[in-house]
Amino acid sequence: MNQPCVYLIPPAQRGPFCALILPGLEEELSRPETELLAAVEEDTPLGALLAVPQKERYELLSVFVSEPFRGMGLARILLEAARMRALELGCSRLTAACREAPQTHPFLLHAGFPILLSGQTWNFDASAAVLARTDALAEALMQDGWTVSRETAGEQPLLRALQGEDAVELSYGAFSPDSFNLFAQCILPAQPYDAERAAAAMEDAPGPAVVEAVEGGLALAALWQEESAFDGERTLRGFLRPLLDQLRRCRSLLNA
Repeated sequence: MNQPCVYLIPPAQRGPFCALILPGLEEELSRPETELLAAVEEDTPLGALLAVPQKERYELLSVFVSEPFRGMGLARILLEAARMRALELGCSRLTAACREAPQTHPFLLHAGFPILLSGQTWNFDASAAVLARTDALAEALMQDGWTVSRETAGEQPLLRALQGEDAVELSYGAFSPDSFNLFAQCILPAQPYDAERAAAAMEDAPGPAVVEAVEGGLALAALWQEESAFDGERTLRGFLRPLLDQLRRCRSLLNA
């Protein structure tokens, strides 16, 4: 099986995914404020995650993979998509309110959630941890020669890091005391980049980021996972420098 794509499915297009939602959640599926992330390969629905974005948290309601495709890592792919979506929305907490279902709770435990009892949710207040991690990253970037400015997106601390003409927006999310995600986004502006050219650039300029056409240019978005102990050199060497290399290769290819 090839790597499936994960899509955010609008309410009007959720019909084919009803069978991938745990029983009793039909009403939540129909609500416009509820989000459905679906793993799809060649128009075949493989699995789905149902969640509700709230002010500071992204709450999981259902994680389900079709039986023929279990054991292939699809649930973890869906969870990573949920983590990225939570970061995009500025949520500082990922919570779980999943109903009892075979394999659902063991999966969440393995993914780093504490023990879940029926009817309970889990919350990790990440605000202090995220702020401290953001400060540490800013210091590491400045020592590496970057120009760094600080902003906030809602209550989420945001770093804008510049190295020459290259700019990266960086924000952290923490969904357990021992797990941090660093979300990075770069924009190549002011060119008529289309999806086909973006796809070609992604193939010819491999790196940590997903490349897509957006209004006003081309976006490179990437996610990096860190453990509880911050290692600035590892983040720079393993993530940010390769990301800048990919950004520069994309710029060269698309502007040729």
